[in-house]
Amino acid sequence: MLFRNQFNPTRLLFIQLVRIYNSIFCNLRSEIAMANLIAITRMNKFGSLKIAFVMKKFCYLLLFTLLFTACSVKLIPNSKGDDSLIGVINKKIKSGVIGQEPLIFLQGELIKAEDLNLLNEFPLKDFTAIDFLNSAEATLQYGSAGKSGAVLVTPFVDETLTMKYYEGITNKLLLDKIDAIAKQGLTRKNPILVFDGIPLQGENIANTINSLGENDIKQIDVLKKPAAYRIYGIRAINGVILITSKQG
Repeated sequence: MLFRNQFNPTRLLFIQLVRIYNSIFCNLRSEIAMANLIAITRMNKFGSLKIAFVMKKFCYLLLFTLLFTACSVKLIPNSKGDDSLIGVINKKIKSGVIGQEPLIFLQGELIKAEDLNLLNEFPLKDFTAIDFLNSAEATLQYGSAGKSGAVLVTPFVDETLTMKYYEGITNKLLLDKIDAIAKQGLTRKNPILVFDGIPLQGENIANTINSLGENDIKQIDVLKKPAAYRIYGIRAINGVILITSKQG
């Protein structure tokens, strides 16, 4: 039995409001919330008709407010407006193409929220494709992690920085160092290599790196993403390694 006669109306109201709140925000069936609401509206059997009428109006208002809050769409925070990477993603969330917490992939690699915020600084023209997988497609490809869908981001690629120009590197010392940095997740296999302040491109990458001996190198550093993006733009998407020679 839902109520006991010795309960006063105020106590009954409190109990039922707690049950309504829990049934909504603990993801229980909406019928439970409605059943508790109906129970309140029948309180005139145990209290005054005037109190029951006021409670009824109040509870309907509360229920609709809670349902609206629980069902509202949660968007990704965005300070750049609709004409941005996150803006495009949020449009798809609003339209229901993807869920509120989709997986975000950059060149096939899952990225974190902080990386997405950094990418959001670039204009949309710096991305050659932004594709979306709905829940069914993403779940099929990524398992339960893809239940909210997925976003596949493809950035502009500078042809002078593609892997074919890095495959010619034979300098074992620097090749091992580049691989070790990539394995730490700080860069990819083909980062921008900056030698004494000059970014290497095309065939100049292998030619310059292969000409260096162990005694020629003073230090090797990784430029952090915010600074790398600020200086080199979208071309720094694979990371930036600074090589300083003893002469430099």
